[in-house]
Parts: sequence; C-alpha cells; structure tokens
Amino acid sequence: MRDNKAARKTKEPRRLSFAHKFSPRGVTISKISRIAIVSALIVFAVVYRSDEAGARYLPKGIYNSKHNLSVSGPGPIKAVSETRVCIFCHTTHGAKPAAPLWNHDLPDGASYKLYGSSTMKSRKLQQPTGPSRLCLSCHDGSIALGAVGSRAADIKMADRGARITTIPSDHASNMTTDLSDDHPISFTYDKGLYAAAKDQLANPATLRNEVRLFNNRVECTSCHESHDNTFGKFLVMNNASAELCLTCHTLDYWVDKPGIAADSIHKTSKKSWNGFDEDPWPRTSYLAKLPNTRGRLTVGVNGCANCHATHSAGGAERLLVHEKEEDNCLQCHNGNVGSKDIEAEFQKDYIHPIYDTTGDHDPVGDITETSRHVECVDCHNHHAAQVGSHEMAKDGNEVSMNLLGVWGVEPDYSRPASPAQGTQSLDKPRYSVVSSAEKEYQICLKCHSSYAFGASPPDDGSDQGQAFNNHNYSYHPVVEPGGNEYCNSKTMEPPWNQGSGEHNTMYCSDCHGSDDPKAPKGPHGSNNIHLLTAAGPGDSYDNLCITCHKADVYIDGRKGSRFKAHGRREHQYDRRDNPLGCMACHGGSLDANSGEPGSIHGSNYRWPDYDGNPGMTSDNMLVGGYITGLYREGGRNTCMADSSGAGDGSHCHTEPKSWP
Repeated sequence: MRDNKAARKTKEPRRLSFAHKFSPRGVTISKISRIAIVSALIVFAVVYRSDEAGARYLPKGIYNSKHNLSVSGPGPIKAVSETRVCIFCHTTHGAKPAAPLWNHDLPDGASYKLYGSSTMKSRKLQQPTGPSRLCLSCHDGSIALGAVGSRAADIKMADRGARITTIPSDHASNMTTDLSDDHPISFTYDKGLYAAAKDQLANPATLRNEVRLFNNRVECTSCHESHDNTFGKFLVMNNASAELCLTCHTLDYWVDKPGIAADSIHKTSKKSWNGFDEDPWPRTSYLAKLPNTRGRLTVGVNGCANCHATHSAGGAERLLVHEKEEDNCLQCHNGNVGSKDIEAEFQKDYIHPIYDTTGDHDPVGDITETSRHVECVDCHNHHAAQVGSHEMAKDGNEVSMNLLGVWGVEPDYSRPASPAQGTQSLDKPRYSVVSSAEKEYQICLKCHSSYAFGASPPDDGSDQGQAFNNHNYSYHPVVEPGGNEYCNSKTMEPPWNQGSGEHNTMYCSDCHGSDDPKAPKGPHGSNNIHLLTAAGPGDSYDNLCITCHKADVYIDGRKGSRFKAHGRREHQYDRRDNPLGCMACHGGSLDANSGEPGSIHGSNYRWPDYDGNPGMTSDNMLVGGYITGLYREGGRNTCMADSSGAGDGSHCHTEPKSWP
C-alpha cells in the first residue's frame, strides 16, 4: 500500500482533435488514412487484450502460469477482480523505469542480506540492480502485489480466496530481503572472474544464448524467463541433468575436459527413489516432466539439485539443500536411492562422528585443532566420486574411485634418532598438501596426524603418520612396503605377499571399516572398537589379525614363522594365561596389561637392558601387551612377561623364556 496514492490530484486532460493527435503540426489526414489508423488501433487493442478472450495473443506460456496474477490466473495467488494480466508488471504510459515499461512499485532503499561463501570467486557483491531489482519488487515480500503505478489504489489480491497484500511467508516465492541463502545475483561475470575460477566456470564470451548477462552481470533473468514457464520454475532452458547449471559451472568430472572425463556418479547415475520414507527430491518434480525429460526422477536427472538449492537453501553457504552437511548425503545414501545403506553404519557403536558438528567444515579452510570435525566431504568429493572400491593388496594404496578429488597430505620421513633404553623415538614427518589425493592414506593422515592437531592430539588419537615411517623398527606397510622376509606366501593369506620377494602395501580401510562384510566399504561405522572390521574373540584382536596372517601358523603353530612357539598353550587366545591373544606380545600399548593397540601401526622402541644383557628393539611389533622385557642373552632372544594384571591372577612365564 502506498500513502502517496491518496494524495494524487487529478486534472481534466486536454482534449485534442483526431487530426491534432495523429497529424504532424496539425496537418490534415485524409478520411482513408483515418480509417486505416482506426483499424490499426483496433487490432492493437485486440492483440494486447488481457482478458480471457485475448489470452491466445499473450506472450508464450504466461496466461497459464503463476505469473498470471489476474482473476483468471491458475495459481493460488491472484487478483480478486482484476482481469488484465500484464498490468502487474507493465504499463504503456508513465513507466518507471521506462524499460521494460515497468508498472510495479520498486523496493527503493531496501537493504538485502547478500550471499557469502569462502569458495566464491566473485568480487564483493552489491545490492540487487537492474532486472533483479524488478523481480524483487514482488519476491522480497515487502511491497504489495497490487501496488502498480497506473492505478490510484492497489489491486486487491487473495491467496486461495483469503485476502493478502504481499506474497505470504509460507510461499517459497517469498524470498524475503535475506538473500544469503539464494544464488548470488548482480555480480560481474567477466574474464577476470573466469580466470579466478580456474576452469570451473565457463568463458562468459561463449555462454549459450539462453543465458543472458545484463551489463556483464548475472541477474535473476539470466536463469529465469518471467513470461515463459515451459521448463518449470520459469527457467530459460531445460535443467534436467543440470543442463542450465553446467552452462556456467563447468566443474571437473561434470564437463568433459582433457584428462578428466565427465563421469561423476552424481551426474551419470540412473538410480531413483524407491518411495520409502521421505522424498529426497521434493523441489525437483518438474524435471521429470516434458520437455525436460520423460519418466521418473533419477540422480542423474536431478544433477546439481541432488545436493544444492538455488533459492532458500537450508545450508546457506554453498547453497546446500539441508543445513546439516551429512543430511545432504544421507537423504539418498540410506538405501532408498543408493543401493547401500550408509546411514545405518552411522548408527553403530563406533563411528566417524559426522553428527557432532554443523557448519565447521570449510572446503578452503584447513583441519586445525580449533575446528576439529569430520563430515562426509572430508573423505568424499561429491562432484568427483565414482563407483568402485579398492582390492586388498592389489591396488598399491591408490585411491578408490569413490575417493577421487579429495585433498590430503603426503608425509616426508626421516630416520628417527636411536631410542634410549625403555623409550620410543619417533620422527615427526613433514607434510605437504596434495590437492587431489593419489593414495588413501593421504586422506586419512590429514586428520590422524600432527598435521591436523600439532603437538596436542585428541584424547582418543595419536600421530599415525609417525607410526607408518618405514625407518621404524616395525610398521604396517601403509605408506611403504614392508621388508619382513617371514611375511610371505607361507604365513600370509592371499592375496598378500604371494609372489617371490613380494611385499604389498595395505590400506587403512583394510582394518578400519564396517564389521559387516555386506555393508558399504569404508570406515563409516562399526560395532568393533577403533572402527575395526573384525575383533575378538573376547578381549583379543585375533579375528582381525588372521584376516591377513594365517591362523594355522600364528594360532595353531604350523611352521612358517621365525618364532616356533606360536602354538604353545600360553600363546594361544582364549586360554587362561592369555586372554589378549596376538596383542599379548605384538603392538600392544606400552602401558602394561592395557591390551590397547597403541603401537600396532608402527613402533620404534628399545627395551631396557637386563642384568648386563642388551635390550632388544621392537622388531615384529614385539612391544607392549604382557611383555615386560626383551633382551639378548647368549646369542638368544629372551622374553619376560606377566599377565597378572589381566584380573584372574594368571601369568605368562614363571621365568624368562628364550628362543633363537
């Protein structure tokens, strides 16, 4: 409503003769000419007639769209009695601005909260200008829909019969003056922005004709055509399979480029919603209709809209559909679109804690102690991910297809200093950032190392980057192959170290992942402590160890190992003397009797000298658990151990035991 309308004065217009109106300087027009002009005016009136009888002459599609706000409009919001369609936006006289003959009141002086993101390459945004300002005169919900300059009083409006003034707040088309959750507008799209985007935006000089820039700026009308709703949402072109989005956003793995195929699973997948639980795509049903596409919605048809919303986004920064980052993934990866139920893995006893934080993740930020978090996108690049998991011992720790395009860190190792008696000496590696990880461990170590937490590790973590140093006395071969000659085809399960002299590398996720072999691969969740794929029986980790190390050698005592006594009663799991199994001797915590795998990733420990005999080093992960001493005596290895802390009064050895 506008107060100045009532104060307007009306003046009797000066009446001119027909000749004065249409004759230059009063030149007389012949009768035939007058008849021709009158005929032309009649045709003009019919062509631009705005009631139902003249609907076929309106611009394509507007009469049957929600932008027909007249009483004949098909949408819920319409005039109470006004029959003209174009009047809500246009007038032939007194237009402000003159182009495009604008009739609706404008949001003069309005201040909008603008979009902002750490990943945005555009220079500082400005308040809406040009065509966007015209659109917002209705769509910001601050000005009456019927406030038009050609009328002294506002046109009366209703929503489903109930009288309204502005677009009601429960309508998605009311974007309010908070545009921080909407695609940015009124920013310059030029060669400077193109260069800053580093091939992730199209060259503005080669944009498709449908996508128009206005004074080199992106405006509402770059994506929307207010007079034509052919493609739904008044889009200027088909957006099935993200066709409109990709006109500007030329993302890696979505647009074919030299060396990078457009094979993102979120672009190519034909998976559709199975109809169970909540609809993951309530905003995009129009994409399944002609002329966009025919048939059901699929992941590929939704394209960018699987995760992103151009207006009223739940997660404003980066325009995510949902505010909580994980919800954008789990709305599909719950078994109702994706074939595997990853959401169920996050309901287990031990998980990567994706639910603990919201809004802490920043793609251009770094993992720091002050913003320690984990989200799905810390391990997965949703733009790049493709189908495919790794094969144990065969893929050389190369990232699997579902981990493509994720950044990580590469450790640079030096030889640790020789440890003093009873101490461990580990070298703190230097880390370099890898923009697109080539090895799985590079993704893991960006969090599970001093790179992330410096000198202050979390209570439940340690620097695994130090442990995998191939200069340590022992280490699991994650970063580099191992060198233990006894890890061979006689002692290892296939496909590990089956060739002569072969030493494979392994993945972090060979040990850390789901406890269900049929579940999705990867360390999402497990009912086993430390996110282990297997554990037990009981308090031991034997079931995990024998995934790679042959049970008939290391539990039953079959020949093959350098140590000949694995099959002895006191070394077997589930005996009164050894409830820890393998962990009683290998890779346990340096805290006696704890049974925690504190050194199972790698160790560089030197046992104390004993009675004048030199202490041994932690080769073969012989450290922690129940061992209390290892030393060399008379050319033989000698072990002292005590399991009395296990709680049942038992013990391992009544006296030191030696072996060759």
